[in-house]
Amino acid sequence: MFCLPPALFTLHRLCRLLLAGNLLAQLPAEVKALQLLTELDLSGNMLKTLPADLFSGCSELQVLNVARNTIGSLPSGVAALSRLCRLDVCA
Repeated sequence: MFCLPPALFTLHRLCRLLLAGNLLAQLPAEVKALQLLTELDLSGNMLKTLPADLFSGCSELQVLNVARNTIGSLPSGVAALSRLCRLDVCA
C-alpha cells in the first residue's frame, strides 16, 4: 500500500493531483488543504470511502476521477463543488 508523504499537503499552489493506480486504501483528510486543486485523479486505487469533509476546502475543483474504486457513495460535499464539470465514477 502506498502512503502519501505529509509534505504533499503543504503544496498550497498545487492545481493537479494525479494519484491513479497507487493502491491507496484511504485518502487523508489533509487533501482539503490543497485549496487550488482543479483536478483530482484517484482512479484505479482501493478506496472504499472518501473523507466526509474532503471537498470542504476544494472549491476550485473542476475534474474529479474516482473510477475503478469500490466507493459506495460520494460525500455530500460533492454537491457544493460549483466549478465541477467532469465527474468519473465508473466501476
